[in-house]
Amino acid sequence: MIIQTKNDNIDNTINQTNRANLSNLNTQITHLHKELNQLKKKNRRIIFFTLLPCTVLLFVLTIYLTGHLLEQNDKEFLDRGRILIEPLRANIIDTTIPWHLAADQTINVNIINSESVSSHKIDIIRDAILSPQIVNISGDSQGGSTGTVYYAGWEAALTHASEKPTKFFIPKKFSVTESLDNIGDITIILSHLKNEEGYLGFTKLKIDNDQIVKATMTIYDVDNLSDADLSTIAKHEFGHALGLGHSASGNDLMHDTIDTKYSYISKCDIEAVSELYDGKESTEIVCGT
Repeated sequence: MIIQTKNDNIDNTINQTNRANLSNLNTQITHLHKELNQLKKKNRRIIFFTLLPCTVLLFVLTIYLTGHLLEQNDKEFLDRGRILIEPLRANIIDTTIPWHLAADQTINVNIINSESVSSHKIDIIRDAILSPQIVNISGDSQGGSTGTVYYAGWEAALTHASEKPTKFFIPKKFSVTESLDNIGDITIILSHLKNEEGYLGFTKLKIDNDQIVKATMTIYDVDNLSDADLSTIAKHEFGHALGLGHSASGNDLMHDTIDTKYSYISKCDIEAVSELYDGKESTEIVCGT
């Protein structure tokens, strides 16, 4: 009996000790949970106050960039013919690269989709290339001096430019045909669709061994263009097909925003052609120097 009582006391003591340890363990676990929750709350506050300035900054930048892009898109929508976008500089025409032709070589120009537009519109495009008309404008209606000479078509303008000897032969003979096939040195695509970026004309050049080997001009929304718009766009894009970029002067046909008030080929346009085909390495032609 005495031995049994001692064993019971020992068991009771062990159980009490275990319960006490278990209680302490539970207390410690509860305390750890509280500390962990407090730490989580503290970390959330730190993350919130850390991310808040970044979020505000990102929001401001988004608003700024969105407005800037909308402003650029609005400007580009008004531009009526491009091969590239560059800042403008006074009295300068950007140039790309010339054709390398044999003497008196004829460039074949093919108009695609000609059957889907009126013959009148085709005649306007033909005149933009082949017209021999020379326009003598007096006064400042074209921003030039009294007696300034302009050209209604590129062939006459290029014939004049060819009077000055150049390293490469300046194109001055063109054969204009109408075909469904993508043939010809210069292809003119007449599109009835509107360009998604708002362009009315776009020119793509194929370059090989530092020379133009093919040019593709696209004129958009051709059904809704006035005669004056169609003529000006055709002449402007044909200038790109010859290797010209954009002029800084609003008085030039090659100005980056086409204005039908300046729909003739100017002296500056011709000088740019001469410099380009004389092998000038600079991409900028400064007129009148």
